Amino acid sequence: MENVSISGRAVVAFRVEDPTEDKYTSGSVMKFSNVLLNVGDSYDSTTGVFTAPVAGLYQFTAHLCVDKGQNIYYEITKNGNTLHMSRIYESGSHQCCNSEAVDVLSKGETVSVRATSGQTANIHKSKTAISNTFSGFLLRETE
Repeated sequence: MENVSISGRAVVAFRVEDPTEDKYTSGSVMKFSNVLLNVGDSYDSTTGVFTAPVAGLYQFTAHLCVDKGQNIYYEITKNGNTLHMSRIYESGSHQCCNSEAVDVLSKGETVSVRATSGQTANIHKSKTAISNTFSGFLLRETE
């Protein structure tokens, strides 16, 4: 997909779902296989990394669910550094958690979702009632 603009302003947005793995260990970048939207072609499903095509203010959201009795600590990262951390801890049923971050990115900077727990976490993979997603979009282009 080519870059899109409205009134001369860049439009960048992506939404992906379905983590490629059921389990993630600490430090693993989560890759999502089902690309629902990728305006600007900035999300790479082979690496799990979004690369900013233009400088600007961006918003990112990760929604993850784990199997009953499982834990996951995860973070949204910018260039490998933590923007926002979240966790789901030993739930009695399937549990989900949202994480959101807003930050200014320079062109070429990267954002991803990374597991940070010291143990392997089981991602809940049923799509009947819940979904694991990662999304982001450009709020405003900067110079």
